[in-house]
Amino acid sequence: MKIPTFLSEFDPADLPAIAKESKPLENAPLDAAVQALPAEKRIEEAYALILDAVYSYYFAKELYAKLDRLILSKSGPLSSGLRMMRDAVVKSAVIGIAKTIDETTGRTRSLPHSLGALKRSLEDSPAGSNEADAAATIQLIEHIVSSTNPDKVKSLLYVRHIRNKWAGHSSWDLSVDTWPTGDGKLNFPLLEDGLVRMVNAFEEFGMLLSMSPYLQTLEEAATRDSDNLDGTETFRVAISWKAAVPMAHTMRDAGQNSARQILSQLQ
Repeated sequence: MKIPTFLSEFDPADLPAIAKESKPLENAPLDAAVQALPAEKRIEEAYALILDAVYSYYFAKELYAKLDRLILSKSGPLSSGLRMMRDAVVKSAVIGIAKTIDETTGRTRSLPHSLGALKRSLEDSPAGSNEADAAATIQLIEHIVSSTNPDKVKSLLYVRHIRNKWAGHSSWDLSVDTWPTGDGKLNFPLLEDGLVRMVNAFEEFGMLLSMSPYLQTLEEAATRDSDNLDGTETFRVAISWKAAVPMAHTMRDAGQNSARQILSQLQ
């Protein structure tokens, strides 16, 4: 019996036409495009990224242990499918936290990159602006970036480590490098400590809003939708940058509830 060639389920006609010479953009135009983004846009996206990470982590945490038990009670394709689902949601959660501390390229939505853009915006402020306000804001930004540096915070170092060695890549390193606990098992307390630190770092940034007229102006600009012909302005409804902790509680509850709903259908 001849085994048929392994083929895509898509028809060849479904493939997009890609010119032979075409390739993704080089770094220079990408850098220019990101640097042109308003600082408030980058802060708002970093905020959304952190809240997504909270939802993803608590969704995965709620599923993980219960799926482990469910996998043992099932057999065949269902057991295999549940195991794949368990691993996929946990890897997604690890990557979600790691996104918030990403330091590669300078073009991500991570908190360090977003605060770096804000710092440059402050440093480039025109002469005559409130220099004391700018200096105080820059000082706090530098403190937040330092306090969320994976090279200085073990739980964030673990997040980066497990993203690089397991969740984002299939590395042989973990067969040799069992840091930090020596057993090679995924450590949820360390992951959660890293996530909590990132939520509280954004909360610390939000606390500066009440003291910084510049940041208040930025937050208002982030919600301004359009200037109308009649001279009025349209603003969209948005979550305050000062609400990181209340929103994290909401996203944690939402993630856990979603996981419980799924588990109730699998029982």
